Amino acid sequence: MATLYDDVLNYLAAEGLIDGSTGWAGKAAYMPATPNKLICVFETPGEPPESKKDGSDEQEYDLPGFQIRGRGEAFGYDALRAKMQEIFLALHGSSLSPSSGDPGYVYVFAVQSGPMPMGYDDNSRPGLTWNYRCMRERETT
Repeated sequence: MATLYDDVLNYLAAEGLIDGSTGWAGKAAYMPATPNKLICVFETPGEPPESKKDGSDEQEYDLPGFQIRGRGEAFGYDALRAKMQEIFLALHGSSLSPSSGDPGYVYVFAVQSGPMPMGYDDNSRPGLTWNYRCMRERETT
């Protein structure tokens, strides 16, 4: 079973937004000190999962959340803000297509209408975050 953050990173890479020749690295659940231009995905609690009556064969869904954290080059706020907007446009309203194909995502949506500035780190690199929720079919195994 792929993790939510792996599915998001794979989707962003497939969309040409991170890794490869983009100049933006993608990482999961950890922001290393380098490289400067970095997009990280962290899981967040999300919403309470759906449940069904005992004996029902209805599909159950989980409603997990995740956060995109971006870091730019020194004093590179505008470039980071533009990258976060590209990611928003790719994710909001999408149904991720994870490489595993399972679990299936019904939708992804942004929790806010814009990123939250996190200020600059000790190396003058800007940081932004943007939170998302999704609906995912619950795996039964």
